[in-house]
Amino acid sequence: MLLITADIHGSTEALKDIVDIAASLKVEQVLIAGDLCPQEGSTFVSLLSRLSGLVLVRGNSDSSYQYAQARIHLPPLVRTLSYQGLPITLTHGHLDVPYTVGGIVISGHTHIPSLKEDWNGTLWLNPGSPSRPRSSSGATYALIDPEGVGIYRL
Repeated sequence: MLLITADIHGSTEALKDIVDIAASLKVEQVLIAGDLCPQEGSTFVSLLSRLSGLVLVRGNSDSSYQYAQARIHLPPLVRTLSYQGLPITLTHGHLDVPYTVGGIVISGHTHIPSLKEDWNGTLWLNPGSPSRPRSSSGATYALIDPEGVGIYRL
């Protein structure tokens, strides 16, 4: 099972919520689709270290300075991976990203959760934001497991 989040924006409280959910569900990996905005200090970095299989991409609010201060390698803008043979593209919100037809494209940026399938069978997932939601859904995250993809309230 994969847990997907985005747009944490340095919130230790939101990160702790994600860590707790990931631990309780025993997820294999946690994907963060940008705007982690890591905070300097042991609490934030310690929480990050508790996330198994952490995969990050950089968002528009992430700076190299923040990552350097937190002693975290600056992530790329786009990552590709797979889960049980399903191709996944992880980005923050960049418009021109390579993706595999029939796979999943995960992005953040809008802080609004959404899950849509396009005409060619590609799923477009935005997990929303656990710290600064911009919809009536409130704080959200997403899960991908062998049964499917879903968005959940914190």
